[in-house]
Amino acid sequence: MKRKGFTLSEVLITLGIIGVVAALTLPSLISDTSSAQIGPKLGKAVSMFEQANEALLNDNSVDSLEDLGIVTNGEAAYTTGLSNHLKATANGQTLRTKDNVSYLITIANNAGAAGQPPHRRYRGTVLVDINASNNVSTAGEDAFWFGLFDDGSLRPKGHTDWQGGADTSWTVNCPANAVPTNASYCAGHIFDNNMKVLYK
Repeated sequence: MKRKGFTLSEVLITLGIIGVVAALTLPSLISDTSSAQIGPKLGKAVSMFEQANEALLNDNSVDSLEDLGIVTNGEAAYTTGLSNHLKATANGQTLRTKDNVSYLITIANNAGAAGQPPHRRYRGTVLVDINASNNVSTAGEDAFWFGLFDDGSLRPKGHTDWQGGADTSWTVNCPANAVPTNASYCAGHIFDNNMKVLYK
C-alpha cells in the first residue's frame, strides 16, 4: 500500500533547508531594500527643505537668504523662521520633522562671490539625516552633506555643479560598486545616479 504525505523527519529536513537558505539570503535582501529607500527619502527631504525656503522668502518678500538676514541673525533665527514652513521643531541650528528627518544648518561667514546671482552664492552647509530616530548617524547611509545657497537651494556635496561641469568628486570618493573612501560625498553620487545608491 502506497503511503500518502511526508514523514515528520522529511518535513523537518525540508524546513531546515529552507531556514538555512533564508538565513543566507535575507540579510542581502534587507540590505538591498534599505538601499533602495535611501534615494527617495533623501530626495523628498531635500525637496521639502527647498520648498520651505521658497515659502519663507516669499513671506518676507525677498529673493535671497542674505536679504532675510541669515548671516547677521545666525542659524537659530533662520531655523525658527523655517520651522513653520517645514512643519518641524527648531532647536538652535537643527530642524527636526515629525517623520524623523533632521537638518543641521551651519552658516558660513563668507557669502561666496559678491554680485553673483543667489543660486551661485554659497551660504553654508546642511547635514540632512533621513533617519534621525536612530541616535547614530552614518555618512552615506542616513546622513548626507549639502551646500546651502542664497536662494535657499541645496547642492549635494560632490554633485555636478550648477554649470553642469567639473565638480564630480563623488566619482573618486564615493564611486559606484565600491566602498566609499569618503562617504560625505555620497549625496552627489545619489543625485547624479537618478537617486540610486550604487556604492557598497
